[in-house]
Amino acid sequence: MKRQLFTTAALLLAVTHNHAQELPQSPSQWSSFISSDKNLLVEHTLLKQSFETEASDQWEYTTDGTVVDLITYGINKIDGYKALKLTRNQHFTLNPIPHTPYLDYYSDVKTWVNAAGYKTIKGCILETEHQSSTEKRIVKWITINKASEYTFPFANANPSAGDITYLSNQKVRTFEMNNHFQPYSFRVNDFAGPADCAFFIDNIRITGKANTYTMTNAEGIWSGAEWTHNRPGTHTSALIAHNKEINTHEKCNNLHIGNASLSINSNGNLLVSDNLVIHSQTNSSTHPAFYNNGSLSIQNNLEFHITFDQKGKWVFVSFPHDVYIDDIDNSWSMGDASTTTGGNKFYVRKYNSDKRASDGSSGWQVISTSEVNSTIPLFERNKGYLVAIDQTAIDATLPVYIHNEKLTPTFASNATVAISAALHNSNASSEHSGWNLMGNPFPASIPVDYLLSTLGSGYELFTFDGNEYIKLESGSGLTIKPFGAFFIKATQAKSININNQKSV
Repeated sequence: MKRQLFTTAALLLAVTHNHAQELPQSPSQWSSFISSDKNLLVEHTLLKQSFETEASDQWEYTTDGTVVDLITYGINKIDGYKALKLTRNQHFTLNPIPHTPYLDYYSDVKTWVNAAGYKTIKGCILETEHQSSTEKRIVKWITINKASEYTFPFANANPSAGDITYLSNQKVRTFEMNNHFQPYSFRVNDFAGPADCAFFIDNIRITGKANTYTMTNAEGIWSGAEWTHNRPGTHTSALIAHNKEINTHEKCNNLHIGNASLSINSNGNLLVSDNLVIHSQTNSSTHPAFYNNGSLSIQNNLEFHITFDQKGKWVFVSFPHDVYIDDIDNSWSMGDASTTTGGNKFYVRKYNSDKRASDGSSGWQVISTSEVNSTIPLFERNKGYLVAIDQTAIDATLPVYIHNEKLTPTFASNATVAISAALHNSNASSEHSGWNLMGNPFPASIPVDYLLSTLGSGYELFTFDGNEYIKLESGSGLTIKPFGAFFIKATQAKSININNQKSV
């Protein structure tokens, strides 16, 4: 069955601003970007211990040495004042480096330990014990050769020839290890010398390199190996181009979802330390999908980037979260029927079902800029709209930023949808009664069969196929795409609860 509701028309003006993004807006361009020199390889400090009781001093250790103030010993520290003092037969043991999140997420992982000496004398040795998965090594890091008392600072300057012998290939007074061997323990030997002779350990850190972005290269679980540049971690942004599921505790910097699905399952947890960005294209045959049945934390913004396939054309749009005028990228401004100036403009039509039921005329109304303020949503979750961008716009993508303080706990999880049933002449069967322009409340497709079975009898679904309105029948296998809109014709008002699930 096909039913004609109305015809659409275009109006639209000019624009001047280009809102550039380093990451291409189109997911189809991500593959070339991810392998280019724009995907920078950056070194990060992952874990450190400076003995200054700073919040960032998170590398745990055990020792029978003492944390001291270096000023007492006349030794300058690169940063701060404190260091760990080890004297005869004393040791210092670091907790092992966990594979997750360090060795699995970063390349070229190295450990750095710095040392200084106070009144050392010939025969004093600072040893290190470190291990790989298959062997343990005990080596002499620093051996004092000078017969008289010798104090040396934290520095990379070369000592006098013959005063100190260092482990081969090590930088002066900085011990460096790659990820094949993990530091286990440092200790001072049992030597004959002054009682106050000591070595100092300080500025211990793990560094690792990570690309700014990593992208999926196959379907699977997030914790698997199917990534172009290592599994994402705190410093890496993830590009979802293949279907992924999360069953563990995961984290990333930014998260971009393209034409693929990401599912946080009931036992999964995801921390996004910056922004979660969902990219949608109005003309694409494939769509993003995000399902949250576990735990999600976004530290900055939830973003929707809607790319319009044609300028100056009305497109059915909805958002899976309330969107206020202040949430829209400030390079764009809203226009209406009275707009005559150029600029980066977008236009919005809403559907007034009460008006149609009242007088039998079209329910379409262009939203006037005078109606809009920062206290009520411009786009309400669960509702559909017609949106168009200026016909001469430079940009085709309309970005929306929702700060984490505004996020509702039901985002991408479940929704309560209210359906009205305004009657024309008290007749529920009238062509003008019961129309609701609804929006998909989720950032994922909803099966039509699921909606119809949840609604029950007395409700019909219609969608615009680009030429005309068609009725959506049970058993059609069709879906309501994310960021899409559709009509419900209702014989009576109702409220339904629906869930965002891959299979329902």
